[in-house]
Amino acid sequence: MSHPLWRRVTRIGSIFVLAGATGGAAYVGTHYVRHGTLPELPQWTDRFVDRMPTNVRSPNESASKQMDKRHKKSEFANVQRIAELEKQLAKQKGMEKQKIAQAVEEQRKLDESLSKMALEIERRRNREMTTTGATQKTDHLVGSTRTESDEAELDAQLKRAALAHAEHLERVIRTQKQIHDMETQQIVQDTIAIERDKFGKQIENGLVKMAAIEEMLKGHATKDLENRRAKFYWTICHSLTDALANGGTARSQKKTYYKTKLLKQIAVLKKLVGNDAFAQSVCAHFPSDDAIGRGVPTEQGLIKRFDGVYKLARCTAQVGDEGSTLWRYATSWLQSLFTFDLPYAYSADDRLDLNRYDPYELLARCRHFVQQRDLLNAVRVANLIRGTSARIFSDWLKDAKFHLEVRLLVELLLAHSQASGIRTTY
Repeated sequence: MSHPLWRRVTRIGSIFVLAGATGGAAYVGTHYVRHGTLPELPQWTDRFVDRMPTNVRSPNESASKQMDKRHKKSEFANVQRIAELEKQLAKQKGMEKQKIAQAVEEQRKLDESLSKMALEIERRRNREMTTTGATQKTDHLVGSTRTESDEAELDAQLKRAALAHAEHLERVIRTQKQIHDMETQQIVQDTIAIERDKFGKQIENGLVKMAAIEEMLKGHATKDLENRRAKFYWTICHSLTDALANGGTARSQKKTYYKTKLLKQIAVLKKLVGNDAFAQSVCAHFPSDDAIGRGVPTEQGLIKRFDGVYKLARCTAQVGDEGSTLWRYATSWLQSLFTFDLPYAYSADDRLDLNRYDPYELLARCRHFVQQRDLLNAVRVANLIRGTSARIFSDWLKDAKFHLEVRLLVELLLAHSQASGIRTTY
C-alpha cells in the first residue's frame, strides 16, 4: 500500500518543482521587459557636440550670416537637450542593472529552495523503497521456510511433466518427420513422373521429326538420283536429236551424212531409264538392233535425196502402175517440161479431193513440205502418189518413215526427261 502513495507524493513534488522553476523564469523575464523598454540613443552625439563652433559673430553681419547664427543656436540647444537625455539614459541603465541583479538573486534563491525540496522528496522516496525492500525480504524468508517440502514435490512433478512433454514432443516430431518425408517423396515421384512424361514426349517428337527428316532426305536422295538420271538421258536424247537432224560429228560427217549409227547411244539410254516404266515402254518400241546398226537416215540426207527423187518422179508422173511403152515415157517427160508449178502456200490443213488425181499437184505439195522440213506431212502426201512415181518414191518413203519412227521415240524420251528434271527439282 505504501508504493502507490509514495508515487503520488513524488509526482506532486515534481509538479511543484516545475511550477516554481517556471514562475521564477517568468518573474525574471517580466521585470527585464518592464524596466528595459527605454530606447537607446545614438552614439554619435558626443562627436557632434565636440565639433560644434564656439565663436560668436557681431550683430552687423548679413542676413545669411544671421540665419547661420540662428541655426547654430538651435543646434546648440539641441546638443544640450541631447546631453540631458544621455544623463537620463545613463541613470536609467544603472537602475535597470540593479533591477536585473535583484531579479537574478531572487531567481537563485527560488532555485535553491526548489532544489532543496526536490532533494527532500528524493530522500523520502529512497527511505520508503528501503523500508519496502526489507519488508519483502522478510516475508520471502518466512515463506521459504514454510514451502520447502512443497517446492521439492513441485520440482519432482515439474521434472516428470517435463520428461513426459519431451517424450511427447519427440513422438510428435518423429511423426511429423515421417509425414514430411512421405510427402516429399511423393512430390519427388510426381515431379519425376511429370518430367519423364515430358521427356518421353520430347523424345517421341524428336523421333517423329527425325523420321520425317530421314524420309525427306531419302526423298531428296531419290529425287537427286532421278534428276541426275534425267539429265543424263536428256543429254543423250538431245545428242540423238542432233544426230538425226544433221548426221554424225564433223570428223565422220562424210561417212554418216545420209545415215547415222545410234546403236551405242540407244543402248546407254536403255540402261539409264532404270525403273521408269514409261521410258522402258518407249525404249522397247525402238527398231531392232540390226536395223539401227545399219544406220538411221538423217533429216538432212532425206532432204538432199528428195531433189533427185522429185525430178525423176515428175518425169514419169503420167506413167501408170502397169508400165507402158517408150512413147508413153517420152510423152510424160515432154509433158513435165511444159508443166509449171505456180508458187502457192500449201498448208497441212488443206483438204484433198481423192477422186481427182493430179500427180503434179501432189509432187508440188510434197516438195513444199520437204522445203519446210516437215517430213511428216511430206510422207502423208507422198503416200497418195500412184504409178511409176510411187515406185520411185518407195525407197525414200521407207527411209523417211524409219527416220520419223526413231525421231518420234527420241522426242518422247526428250520430253519425258525434261518433265522428270522439273519434277525432281526442289
